[in-house]
Amino acid sequence: MNRASIVSRFRAQALDPAGAGQWALREDLWIAVDASGRVAAVEDWRDQGCDLDLREMGVLMPGFVDAHLHFPQTRVMGQASGPLLPWLADSVFPEETRFADADYAAEVAEEFCMALLEVGTTAAFVYGSAHASASERLFARLESLGLQAIAGPVLMDGDAPPELTIGVEAAESGLEALRTRWHGAAEGRLRLGVIPRFALSCSPALMQMAGRYAQTHELWISTHIAETVDEYAAACERFGASDYLEVYERFGLVGARTVLAHCIHLDEGEWTRLRTAEAIVAHCPDSNDFLGSGSMPTAALIDPPVAITVGSDVAAGRGFCMRAHLRAAYDCALRGGLRLRPETLLDWGTAGAAARLGFESRGSPFRVGAWADWICVGVPRWAKSVEAMSSAIVFDPSFTRVEGVWLLGRRRW
Repeated sequence: MNRASIVSRFRAQALDPAGAGQWALREDLWIAVDASGRVAAVEDWRDQGCDLDLREMGVLMPGFVDAHLHFPQTRVMGQASGPLLPWLADSVFPEETRFADADYAAEVAEEFCMALLEVGTTAAFVYGSAHASASERLFARLESLGLQAIAGPVLMDGDAPPELTIGVEAAESGLEALRTRWHGAAEGRLRLGVIPRFALSCSPALMQMAGRYAQTHELWISTHIAETVDEYAAACERFGASDYLEVYERFGLVGARTVLAHCIHLDEGEWTRLRTAEAIVAHCPDSNDFLGSGSMPTAALIDPPVAITVGSDVAAGRGFCMRAHLRAAYDCALRGGLRLRPETLLDWGTAGAAARLGFESRGSPFRVGAWADWICVGVPRWAKSVEAMSSAIVFDPSFTRVEGVWLLGRRRW
């Protein structure tokens, strides 16, 4: 360790991810951070001296990861006016048209990013509007705050207002401009995602371009699938497919870098193919409940396992707080006869999600060489074990809250 490179030193207790939904409680650590924002040393406390003692503030842990949410829906939260398709037409699309104005997009990007920080979300897979210029403003604010993200414009060329539909060539040009400027920026903390919104808003030509472009540049893909019964039937009919997953498979959109949001109404054959492809599920239980879309069959995804992450799905989801969405995931599983451990839920919403989505923060942030990205959560004084702390963090909003957020070793909230 080069002590001359150390710029900050912390003393803390930490919930340290140990993989596979397991956690270790490290009761008194000394953590040194260097000028690059990486951990330079982690040792048991031996009176090494510190700049900040966080033990009274709470417990350090990895930040939350939101696997699915919509940046341009920030200001229509709580306005779900009915089932999915009418809600998109009545509430979402009118708001998203405003993001053609880059100044408006920058204003909302500020609100969006600060909302993430306030609830301890340090990494996310973010859907933009159809406008590449709005994603440009979002990337700029993400970079300035040090947040990690996969983000990009949603691709649509049909079944939406003309202001939100962009042809294949223009869509590809927008992606290329964003990829050149932002993909891999901030030492890899920012990445471009390819996001065909869903089958009903995309022509075959647009989805063909999306699949080809993502494969050529090794980019992550995300889309919606099987959120409602009506959407499922309409997609299959329009594309002449035997099931919904087949629609995306045709265009090379299903693979190990694919995040599929919702997945409520898939059949067993689709689940089997999704597992084989090693695609990732973004489970959005609060959104599913609020729109009345249905419940994802969590129990069926545990054995054999599917890679699960959790998304707030703002704005159909009622808030940015991932702790609330992990509680909703627990309730959804319980309705299906499965009782999830809080440690498992915490993994789905933090380190496990980071690993599945390929974020730099995957694994423990309390190891030499890791980015110094973590949050401090105040927990009840009577919570002294891993189980008690994880239960309090997930299930107890009265006595626990996010007290601070550090990105690259700098406090951001």
